[in-house]
Amino acid sequence: MQVPVPQFEPTYLSLDYVFSRIYNFFSHFFSFLNGVQFNELVGTLKVISAFVVLILFVILFYTWIRLYEMKQEIEAQAKENEFIKKQEEQNPIKNSQWLHVCDLFDSPKQSDWRLAIIESNTILEKLVAPMKIKGDTTGEKLKNVEPSDFRTAKFAREANYIRNRIAHDGLEFTLDQKEAYRVKGLYQSVFEEFDIL
Repeated sequence: MQVPVPQFEPTYLSLDYVFSRIYNFFSHFFSFLNGVQFNELVGTLKVISAFVVLILFVILFYTWIRLYEMKQEIEAQAKENEFIKKQEEQNPIKNSQWLHVCDLFDSPKQSDWRLAIIESNTILEKLVAPMKIKGDTTGEKLKNVEPSDFRTAKFAREANYIRNRIAHDGLEFTLDQKEAYRVKGLYQSVFEEFDIL
């Protein structure tokens, strides 16, 4: 009597058994497909496709909206930067330079007060330079200015005089903080008249 050989064991593998299992799998799969009506399958695929297309359309629309908003934000920022740049070109000493000068005036050091007055006068020179006034120096121009065109010209002349004393006399010209603050006020009055602060 012959002992039957098992189809699959860890020590024995029947290729006929493996191929039969593969054949059975595909047979069942195609039987399932044959059991599904073609129209139902196509209808299901259409619904799924429409849903996927709708999701892709929503994503595309949202992306387009965000890109448009980002473009608007960038253009608005560019316009704002351009406006600020034009303002700074019209008023070259707006804010930053004067703030630096104010820090020097607030310093406890006399050398900083002197430097603050010299830098304030540099701002004054930038203000007076484009004006059509006779004179080679800022002092000469301030003497020849029309009072109606420059209401604070007296303050500008006095501040410019003190700056010249500091530049020419050096440490021989005594300067305390009270006087430094007074000179700061002279310059500030001039700059406020011409709206550059």
